[in-house]
Amino acid sequence: MIEFRNTEKIYPNGAKALTDINFTIESGEFVFCVGESGAGKSTLIRLITCEERPSKGTIILDNYELSRLQKRLIPNLRRKIGMIFQDFRLIESKTIFENVAFAMEIIGASKAQIKRRVPMVLSVVGLRDKADHYPSELSGGEAQRVGVARAMINNPGLILADEPTGNLDPANGEAILALLDEINKAGTTVICCTHDASLVDLMQKRVIELSKGRLIRDEKCGAYSDCVPERELSFERSDEENAALDEAIYENMHFEHQRRQAKRAKQSAEIKSMLDEDSRKRRNRLSLAERIAKMRMLAENIEPNNSQSKIDIEQ
Repeated sequence: MIEFRNTEKIYPNGAKALTDINFTIESGEFVFCVGESGAGKSTLIRLITCEERPSKGTIILDNYELSRLQKRLIPNLRRKIGMIFQDFRLIESKTIFENVAFAMEIIGASKAQIKRRVPMVLSVVGLRDKADHYPSELSGGEAQRVGVARAMINNPGLILADEPTGNLDPANGEAILALLDEINKAGTTVICCTHDASLVDLMQKRVIELSKGRLIRDEKCGAYSDCVPERELSFERSDEENAALDEAIYENMHFEHQRRQAKRAKQSAEIKSMLDEDSRKRRNRLSLAERIAKMRMLAENIEPNNSQSKIDIEQ
């Protein structure tokens, strides 16, 4: 859940980026943030990621009050957020696999986890066959799909997309929005800042509109215009890509099943070892008790003999 309460942002030069912003976004929503350039959309994103702090008011994200969040906790917060940028921001010296894997490496994922998950996510965006390619070898639409894969690789609860279709042609722009729609339907909250009127009209999602830093519209099934085409977005995958995705999902499910079985076997072995150790200790305690009892018996047997010897000597 994201909530803005009477939020304002004034930059050091005195420029007012946002004024008296109030809205709530529930978990699992898909929301477009629209407005002309300079309306405050990017500032809104930077406030959510704690790149900027509000000058006034409150921002709450998953029970974190961002205006009071300690700096050392900001990296933990950002790990729960997937970011998609207009200019892709891929590392040119890394392959597509390595670009997506890098987001997992940052949070300390193991090599085994990376090896399993990256191919599956690349299958989701239809790029499993491009894993060994470099960004310079991709089209703009493919590069942005890598950006989507990188954003979703760590299972974030929230994806922030800042003009994700700004550098794409209409067909690739629709494909990216269709992908984000699929991710949203799986339970991830998506906030997409855009000025692409046609895609907003097509998607018919909730629209928050900013103008000169003020919230002027919050509409459940909004659009830029009244004339909305009756057409549904879909992200098309080939039969080969769907087969690769099914295979990747099966491999991960099979691995998770084996991992759970191994974990249960390890726990069972640990419990058995504890019981065996406890049993051994009990046996040792009983043995010691028996030894003490025997020593007492010996002592009792010795004492009468000693007494008898003493009588014999006196006589």
